[in-house]
Amino acid sequence: MSSDIWRSRLIYLPKHFAETDLAALHDLIDGYSFGTLIIKNASGDLDLAHLPFFLDRKDGEKGTLLTHVARANRIWRSVDGKSRAMVIFQGPHAYISPGWYKSDIKVPTWNYAVVHAHGVPKKVSEAELYSILKRLTDKHEALLENPWRIEDLPPDQWERFKKEILGIKIEIDELVGKFKLSQNREADDREAAIEGLVKRDALFDAELASLMERKHRESSTL
Repeated sequence: MSSDIWRSRLIYLPKHFAETDLAALHDLIDGYSFGTLIIKNASGDLDLAHLPFFLDRKDGEKGTLLTHVARANRIWRSVDGKSRAMVIFQGPHAYISPGWYKSDIKVPTWNYAVVHAHGVPKKVSEAELYSILKRLTDKHEALLENPWRIEDLPPDQWERFKKEILGIKIEIDELVGKFKLSQNREADDREAAIEGLVKRDALFDAELASLMERKHRESSTL
C-alpha cells in the first residue's frame, strides 16, 4: 500500500483528505447532527437507524453523543453496553463540474465532508433521557422566535411518552473525518470550483463552498 494512504477501518482515506482537527470534526457533527447509527447485533447482522444526535463536546476526550430511539425500533436490543457501533454524519456534498477548472486536467468529481464516530452505545436512566430530550429540543428551538420547552410538557404526557422511547449515549473513542474538498487540485482550480458552486447555488452548494473556502485559506497559510 502506498505510504500516502492512511488506513481506516471503514473508509478509503488519502492523507490530503483526512481531517484530524477535533473542533472541525465536532463542528460538522453539530451542524449535520442527524446521523446514521450502525450496530452489529448478536446474530452478526447490522442494525441501522437514522437518529437526531446531540454532541456533548466536554464529556470525554473526544466528546459524547446523545440520542433516543423508539422502543418499537429493534435497534435498542443491540445496545448492550459492550457491542461497538459507528455513527455516520454526512456533511455538505455536491457534484464538481470539470468545466469549472482552469487547468488542462479536467474530470468530474464529487466533493463532500463526512465524519465517522465510533464507540460503545449504552442505555441511560430516565433522568438522563429527560436531559437528552431537553438538550436536543433546546438546541433546535433556540432558532425559533417562541421556543417550546420540554418543561411545558404536561406531566401525564411525559409519563406516557417516556415509556415509548429509550435514551442512548455513546462516548466517542475514535473519530474519522474525510473532507474531500479539492485539496488535490491547484489553487486556481479550487477557487474556480468554489466560484462554480456559488453561482450554481443548488442544494448544499453554498455550504460546501464555504467549507472549501475555509480549507483553502488554511492550506494557503501553511
